[in-house]
Amino acid sequence: MSRFARRDFLKLAAALAGGTAFSAARPLVKYLQGDGGAPPNIILILLDAMSSSNLSLHGYVRQTTPNLERFAERAIVYHNHYAASNFTTSGTASMLMGTYPWTHRAVSFRGLVKRSLVDQNLFALFGDVYHRLAYSQNSWVNLLLGQMALHVDEYLSYKEFAHRAAQPFLAELFPNDYPSAYMAFEDFLGANDFNQDPGSITLGLFNLLAARISEIKSAPKYPYGLPSNFHTYFTIEELLAGISRSLADLAASQAPFFAYYHLLPPHTPYIPRKPFLGMYLKDGIVPLLKPAHPLSETRKDDRRLVRIRMVYDEYIVNLDHELGIFLDGLEKSGLLDSSYVIITSDHGELFERGEHGHGTPLMYEPVTKIPLLVRAPGQRSRVNVRSLTSNVDILPTLLSISGQAIPSSIEGRVLPGLGGDEDPERSVFSVFAKESSAFLPLSKAVVTINKGNRKLIYYRGYNEFDDRCELYDLQADPEEMTDLSADDPAAVRKMKTELLDVWADADRRYQMG
Repeated sequence: MSRFARRDFLKLAAALAGGTAFSAARPLVKYLQGDGGAPPNIILILLDAMSSSNLSLHGYVRQTTPNLERFAERAIVYHNHYAASNFTTSGTASMLMGTYPWTHRAVSFRGLVKRSLVDQNLFALFGDVYHRLAYSQNSWVNLLLGQMALHVDEYLSYKEFAHRAAQPFLAELFPNDYPSAYMAFEDFLGANDFNQDPGSITLGLFNLLAARISEIKSAPKYPYGLPSNFHTYFTIEELLAGISRSLADLAASQAPFFAYYHLLPPHTPYIPRKPFLGMYLKDGIVPLLKPAHPLSETRKDDRRLVRIRMVYDEYIVNLDHELGIFLDGLEKSGLLDSSYVIITSDHGELFERGEHGHGTPLMYEPVTKIPLLVRAPGQRSRVNVRSLTSNVDILPTLLSISGQAIPSSIEGRVLPGLGGDEDPERSVFSVFAKESSAFLPLSKAVVTINKGNRKLIYYRGYNEFDDRCELYDLQADPEEMTDLSADDPAAVRKMKTELLDVWADADRRYQMG
């Protein structure tokens, strides 16, 4: 496919925007695939651990996302979009592979995609038509990107937009074997929020000392220290300014490009800037309190959960403020009219039932339901999609709008509004299996199936919860307070059978004997 100059692309985008009404079902790429055409740029911004439940964009009581709402007025907004898992590794791998965790097998916290499948990742499938850039603040995502590095043209260091380093990152000394080096040095020897018992006392103390120094030396704008990804300290404003510069460089020299930026905020630690800190202390809003779940891992009381949730909301407002500045800059540069811009997350966050965070057996809506906004080139009006979608749909959709073939092995579908059809009978799944082997059938897991307004949660291998189901009507009971499994056994049987059939099919290749 031949390429043409970026200014020609901008002229064409402007002409289309001015002369035709935007139709969400007809992505701009349809106008570009004639003789001499070129696909549009694609910018994917992932905001780690952002729950739809805490966004005013989706009806949350606190006004947390005024700038995302402004962006949404000229975007496609997906109201029932689900992550394929409830933590970063499995959720992100599902997005980059277009398959569920029981297929790609990155099921543990630091897991990797099955080796025989990894060349089917999004970067590889784009081919050399695109200049492919990847950046992540999350070290677990960098393990996945390390597997895919052969298909990435420009792989930015986690330090690229940092304020300053928090500790030496020794894994970078071994670029040809990044996953193993990370396991040996950062994960085992160092101390951080994920590894409280380091193998090296010296490196562990160094990490902790660096964190304390950062708190002492933090800028006045951050009374509780600078935000951190456990290896660097950053500010959201510097992070997004750096991404803006990166995109400007790409637009000037590398179009068409696909750029994937995986940002840590609003993932813990929640550290809002001073103007946003404490803004909800006196608003009087108390979320619905729910009984503690027996499988809760953090065991936090309701008072503590309410307080943590408030700071999370403040951090989202801080992030949204900076996103507004960032998106305004993209518009002024012309990139919003020459690119698909996708804003989404890898999983949500939980502040209920005794649980805080994600990556635990609790699979309720706040931790699996995530935002997805897509602005197509030249889009001038809002489109709302309310049918069920999954983050496994990102890969086939991006391949479709860029004119690439979609392999038959992909489990996702092209998104409605971007060439795909709404299917009221569709089922979407979310899989938590961090305690199962990636090389055997998944013997300990919690899996959800959403179909229409119904949601079934199925537990396997959890002692008193083994083979237990919970059933919810999300239209009548969006807070999942009333388990209908005893009242509607026929619905349980039907949804459970469908779930177990798909699960068994995925597990079949791992059966012994």
